[in-house]
Amino acid sequence: MILDKPIKFSCLVDGKNLEAELLESIEHPIQHAFRIRFSDGYEDEFWGDPFTPNWWEGSIRKKSRHLAAIKEDLNSIISIHDGFKAFCLRWKIDGIMTNVWVIENIRLEDEQLSGSPYSVRCNSGYRFSMIKSNGKWMAKSIRVIDSEEVNTLLVAEIGKLIDQNS
Repeated sequence: MILDKPIKFSCLVDGKNLEAELLESIEHPIQHAFRIRFSDGYEDEFWGDPFTPNWWEGSIRKKSRHLAAIKEDLNSIISIHDGFKAFCLRWKIDGIMTNVWVIENIRLEDEQLSGSPYSVRCNSGYRFSMIKSNGKWMAKSIRVIDSEEVNTLLVAEIGKLIDQNS
């Protein structure tokens, strides 16, 4: 699936701030694959094995500095589904500027948050889910283990981002 509009996100390659663009999700029967271009001109296809967490390699260079810079993002990007919205924003988490991925879900297991829910992911994993109800954004973690307290300022910022892009 070639994206109508590339999804831009920040990364740090060799101490240099770059912008990466997710251009395409490449169809493959077994592996996850994405084509990503960087603001320094580097572009590659990155392949991941769904049965081996955190295993990624590039098609040009199996292991590259660019791949190392976006590995955690790739672990979030795999949740993007064809035809569904996805956004990325920067937010300080535990004192570190972090890419926060907001991904529209196909479905949500929690009946208390129904409709067109969004999953919020960063640092290679799920954080919480969001839904707009009666004009207000609500958030809840559906993680059973290590469920976290949801940052209301982050929820408000994500809500604004979704509203602006709807």
